[in-house]
Amino acid sequence: MPTYCAVSSSLRRKQIFLVSFLSAELPSGLISKKLGADVWIPCIIVGWSLVAGSQAFLSNRASFYAVKCLLGLLMGGFIPYVQLHDADETNQTG
Repeated sequence: MPTYCAVSSSLRRKQIFLVSFLSAELPSGLISKKLGADVWIPCIIVGWSLVAGSQAFLSNRASFYAVKCLLGLLMGGFIPYVQLHDADETNQTG
């Protein structure tokens, strides 16, 4: 395999993750406002662990890209919300 194909594949993998990560931030924020942190964060954690565990059963490149996209969606919903939640907790106690 030529080296430019490997670089292209790596770039595609990062782009899929980044696009799914960024597209999940706003909808996740809206859902978290509706459900609350005590419900939304565990839902994301359970989904994240199921998708991460499914990596053991990947069989081709398309399934790898699908899992990468799902992980991006779940991380995009989790990380910004947890940072916001921690900032709110710090401001309330400090």
